[in-house]
Amino acid sequence: MPDGPYHCCGSHCRGHERKVQLPLQSLEQCSVCLKTSQELKLCSFCGESAYCSTECQTKDWANHRKICGKHKTTDRISLDLFHPFLCVLAECNRLRVPSHPALQHKIMNNPRPYLAATTFPDGSSAKLIILGEPVVANSEEWWPTAKTPKISAKLERRFIRDGNLLPIVTSIVVALLSEMYTTPYTDRHSLPRTRLSYKSSPIADFGIVKGKASVVCQDTFAFWNTTTDRFWFGQDPQDHYWIYFKTLKGESLILDVGMFTFNMCMSVMSGPYIQPNSTMPRILPFVPCVFCDREKRRGTPIMHEELARASVLHDPDLQRFAEEGTSQVSVKHCSAVYQFMERFAARPLTAQEKTYTAHWISDNSQWTRLALYWRRWVSWPSEPFMAIEQDPGETDGAQPPPEDPWWRYMEKKNKKFSQGKIDMGQLRKAFLKRNNTSR
Repeated sequence: MPDGPYHCCGSHCRGHERKVQLPLQSLEQCSVCLKTSQELKLCSFCGESAYCSTECQTKDWANHRKICGKHKTTDRISLDLFHPFLCVLAECNRLRVPSHPALQHKIMNNPRPYLAATTFPDGSSAKLIILGEPVVANSEEWWPTAKTPKISAKLERRFIRDGNLLPIVTSIVVALLSEMYTTPYTDRHSLPRTRLSYKSSPIADFGIVKGKASVVCQDTFAFWNTTTDRFWFGQDPQDHYWIYFKTLKGESLILDVGMFTFNMCMSVMSGPYIQPNSTMPRILPFVPCVFCDREKRRGTPIMHEELARASVLHDPDLQRFAEEGTSQVSVKHCSAVYQFMERFAARPLTAQEKTYTAHWISDNSQWTRLALYWRRWVSWPSEPFMAIEQDPGETDGAQPPPEDPWWRYMEKKNKKFSQGKIDMGQLRKAFLKRNNTSR
């Protein structure tokens, strides 16, 4: 499907120069006389200039008309309406990479939902997943001791959504910057400008947050591949990332697409947000979505501890990257994005993270462009359909045992896996070998 007259390539086409047009950052002073007032009014066409009087607005029109969008109009899309689409992007990204290692090997133990975590030699704890010989994904041999197919399917979905959180959230907000806040400065195009808002207040900033997720240890994973003697931890709740939005009035909202692997299974229905005739992969009817707005904050336990945040919308290097176009980017073209991510995470990116980020920026830009150009959001539900997925049997009164039976299981000398006897000494050796590298 063609992307439209302007959105055909997303780069410097002839006559299609792209420029980032930032929204108004504060509502403190008049855009013309700089007078501070509590009675400032926003431009009714774009909502991106504030005036203390009609006289100041008239005086500014000669300059403001160049970027106002009066003749194109501005589509103001509510974040209540738009955020499920971003969750769908995250899910599509996850499904366009190789499957999780734990889905490719037989599960040798029985990590049922209510069982306690395993404590490791350094004192840390997590739900241990013991992996054996390679098997066909989704086969009966994958987890032969699963109590029910529903329990097996739930664990599979948690593995699919494990990891790669920094590349996922970064690629989403960079695509949003590129496709929603980069506007062609020309009167030749009649496309409406699109901007996000929340409760009548324009979104003035967005970016990513680094922090900690409130998660109990039995809802985190550790993996031990007995065929290779490799041990590793799954997604770390102490090194967590999510998206923030800030309104012109100063209200903050967060969108977290990375909590499902921790068994925090708030989800949104995905069907209305799938782009027809696009390259979007087939995804499940519900996708992870934790959106904290003013209503959800009331009486809701705090799940996030913020340590740092970085604006994507107002980062000059990312603005230049967006202006160059993000439809077909490669690893070598994303240096500005990688530098931004490494500064924020305070660590070098892996080669895999760089590859995923480049691919996902291209995908997310294409899908976002289609949604905006064809105004798909007009048909999206005004109130997204949300659901919370419980563990099968969670409400049956089952209580966690006083200690992890699978740790005792491994201690039994006569128990065998396909590689022969496995005892605590072998697990400790695998753990310590892995622990010599950074977690």
